[in-house]
Amino acid sequence: LCFYLFGISFQQSMLNAVAVLVVACPCAMGLATPTAVVVAIGRAARRGVLIKGGKTLELLAKIKRIVFDKTGTLTNGAFELKALTPLGVTYEEAASMILGLEQHSSHPIAKSLLKQLAGVAPALELREVKETKGMGIEAKDHKGARLLLGSASLVQQFTGDLSHHIYLARDQKIIATIDLKDELRPETKTAIDWLKRHKLEPVLLSGDSKEKCDEVAQLLGIDTVYSKQLPHQKLEYISS
Repeated sequence: LCFYLFGISFQQSMLNAVAVLVVACPCAMGLATPTAVVVAIGRAARRGVLIKGGKTLELLAKIKRIVFDKTGTLTNGAFELKALTPLGVTYEEAASMILGLEQHSSHPIAKSLLKQLAGVAPALELREVKETKGMGIEAKDHKGARLLLGSASLVQQFTGDLSHHIYLARDQKIIATIDLKDELRPETKTAIDWLKRHKLEPVLLSGDSKEKCDEVAQLLGIDTVYSKQLPHQKLEYISS
């Protein structure tokens, strides 16, 4: 119309026509859905929610359950040392071994223990340090003794007491236990209640003990709980 009535060039007329079409009916140009997806992902990112592409966003409308890890997700991940109980060694000796082991780990528990035990004793010099994801860390001291620091899964073959968060063992003998306190995030209960009101099933999938997971699940009203899960087991559950 612009080309015939107003003498505007054909190229400019086409640009004007496309502009009107995009504004008036983006669906005709195949722009409506991609634009909405990009805007949604951008707004989610500004709120701290990272979504991996448009396909993932579209799948959100079909989900029936949402799986949560416990530590650092439902809880704040800021562990407080509730009790360090030495067994056959002094408090300072146990602290020295723990500091020597945990300085080689990037786990949130390790960082918390390093901070709270700093100054209690110097870190013990260790060698052949090896970390097993989801379980703990092991090494040898200057005398060749094998030290283990980790969850009950790491030491269950030589102890019947699995009620503590962390165990320190030397040559297959428990020499200290550690109990931690990790508070729920203030917003956790509200978020879980919102999901349940919208017919979405929350699932707790954690590497922590059954007792600790059941305690958190009871506080939040989560019915489906998988405890004592190693990292590869968590991936298998999510993939299934």
